[in-house]
Amino acid sequence: MTDKLSTTQIQDFISRQTRAQANHFRAAFLRAQRIRPDGFTIDSLGNVRDYPGGFAVGIRSTSYADIDELIRENFNVVTCGNLSTLHFGFWRDASTGETFIDAVEVYDGIGEAIETAVRYGQKAIWDFANKKEVNVADYRNEIAARVRF
Repeated sequence: MTDKLSTTQIQDFISRQTRAQANHFRAAFLRAQRIRPDGFTIDSLGNVRDYPGGFAVGIRSTSYADIDELIRENFNVVTCGNLSTLHFGFWRDASTGETFIDAVEVYDGIGEAIETAVRYGQKAIWDFANKKEVNVADYRNEIAARVRF
């Protein structure tokens, strides 16, 4: 006979896993921050990723203090989904010094990246090949006709 888990037991398990995952990302963040204080991208396994090309688009942003919430919101992807699709972009706003974390999607082409950025209200995306921000407003007019809000 197999014992069934109660809803409370399942919620407790998810809570423990979420805390462990958040601690893992915090540790990865602290290691990477020493090397790259202005910004970097970490994959779902906590590895700093250097892409030869492509574009990172933030789909959910939070301050570093709210990493637990960001992990919890992405728990299904972290534990059950395709781990290769979840990345976190860490960056520091040079004007305020505040550190942010974005759940990011990585795209090969700039067109799809800009369209996604417009949908999510992003001001900029990250160009891995050129290691620079790309201002979404520079592309907004040519993309706007194709994007459905």
